[in-house]
Amino acid sequence: MSSELNSAQEAPDKPSAETENGTASNKDMAVQNAIEIDGLRFGLRFCRREGSDIHCEIQVTNTKADEQVELSNLSRIIDDNGIEHRASHLYYRGETGTMSFVMELATDVPTTFGLRFAGAGKTKKIALLEFCCWSSKVQWKGLSVEGV
Repeated sequence: MSSELNSAQEAPDKPSAETENGTASNKDMAVQNAIEIDGLRFGLRFCRREGSDIHCEIQVTNTKADEQVELSNLSRIIDDNGIEHRASHLYYRGETGTMSFVMELATDVPTTFGLRFAGAGKTKKIALLEFCCWSSKVQWKGLSVEGV
């Protein structure tokens, strides 16, 4: 299952992309290009350079019954030169890991997590950010990197 939104084609304040598995929406003020899949609304808060790394922060809101969702280390970015960078660290509720986390998502409560891509700090533009959870993939395309 995969959903994507090309931010170069869609205005951040009025995303309207529809995909086979999800619908982009703009329900969260703090996020850009929200994408909803199976009752989970994902919104990109930012991707920024931090030293030699890229750090991306994503907000997820569960719009159905409370559930657990796995945050996967299979997430990746592909930079504007076509180079793939896998997530080196995951951040959730003050914890840092290199494998995966299971997030407890209450109904209608936004939860934020982060992905760090080590060694990708020279990236000026992200061609693809792909976040993986359970069997789903959420994708954003054509992203600018803050701090560049």
